[in-house]
Amino acid sequence: MHRILIVDDEQDLLWALEQRLTTEGYSVVTAEDGIRAQALIRRMIPDLIVLDVNMPRMNGYEFYQRIRRMPTVAGVPVLFLTVRNAVEERIRALNAGADDYLGKPFNLDELVARVRALLRRSERYDTNASVANQSMLTIGKLTIDWQLRQLQMAGRIVRLTPAELVILRHLIDHADQVVTAAELLLLLHHGDTAGPGLIRWHIMNLRGKLGGDPHQLPLIETVPRHGYRFNLAALHTEDTDVD
Repeated sequence: MHRILIVDDEQDLLWALEQRLTTEGYSVVTAEDGIRAQALIRRMIPDLIVLDVNMPRMNGYEFYQRIRRMPTVAGVPVLFLTVRNAVEERIRALNAGADDYLGKPFNLDELVARVRALLRRSERYDTNASVANQSMLTIGKLTIDWQLRQLQMAGRIVRLTPAELVILRHLIDHADQVVTAAELLLLLHHGDTAGPGLIRWHIMNLRGKLGGDPHQLPLIETVPRHGYRFNLAALHTEDTDVD
């Protein structure tokens, strides 16, 4: 049974989410703020965290940054709950490394669908990481540890979110081929619940973490009106460097 940690200071919403996810067969633990949630994590490791960004004592972003430094939960997927009309808040959630976000107020059926998608994605990574000879990949200057969910480029180590790893792995598996945003959305199990803007943000974050000289061939190229392409040649270009 999957264990879900919900962190939100709205008592009524916290109760509603707990009731609905429990009826869906999940084990649910709740906390009213980041400090209490951090104490809970020291005693248990959730499979998924549903996290409100606006909370007293410790907001969602601060809590998120803290748990990403904890090895036991660094790879746990996080679904951010944001204010629907605050575009800058959704952008901040994506830039912070959110695996997904949902604006308030939201439909409980949609939340359940996103929870299921994130858990399926996380399970797929755990399975892939356990397969022999698939936990590490080295291409030119890039080394990726799928199990630790991190990449190393020119000696610089960066941790990636589960969503970023899904996208990166698919792009590498189809290197030098064009992959559409719709295809990537299906891989993230979003279908029609999210638009290509979500993929653009994940690609932007991936590019930042991969680094490279903007004047050289990009590792992840945007193909206008078609999608994205991972350029193997960029990994073997001597002039490519990381700041």
